[in-house]
Amino acid sequence: MGYKLFAISLSICLVVMSSGCALLGTSCPLLNASGWTNTAAPLQPIVAESSLSKIKLHTTTQGTGSPVLLIHGFGSSSYTWRHMVGPLSKNHTVITVDLKGFGHSPKPFDNAYSAKDQAKLIVDLIEERDLYNLVIVGHSFGGGVALLTTLELQHRETSRLSGLVLVDSMA
Repeated sequence: MGYKLFAISLSICLVVMSSGCALLGTSCPLLNASGWTNTAAPLQPIVAESSLSKIKLHTTTQGTGSPVLLIHGFGSSSYTWRHMVGPLSKNHTVITVDLKGFGHSPKPFDNAYSAKDQAKLIVDLIEERDLYNLVIVGHSFGGGVALLTTLELQHRETSRLSGLVLVDSMA
């Protein structure tokens, strides 16, 4: 019984620690020490920040063509999409974003972290970048943000959107 409790506690600690590292946008030293490292090719993205709202979201842009916006899930960052950016950028302008409070985006001490709050920031980003015929892809929590963003854009200007893709979405 004691061993099982220890194993469960250790597993929970590892999950919490790696999630915390993801929120901070850092790698988890314990996981890297055990050989779980990323071997993806490094990207040379263009980094920009949205400034329409008071929050400056960290984004990367790569490729040319019709725009695709990739929105990560909870406890993650734009790093989630590292294996997708290269292939997609051959035919599209691929934009990844770190949601407020995740990755390299600011982490202010306020309560505006809901999917609705995040969607407002994404709408600002889309309008600031003057994006049209956009496909929005959302994973997990990012799927909820993507859906709310899509609904808001449908009310404002339908030509901004070309499609919505939800991957293991909360919505």
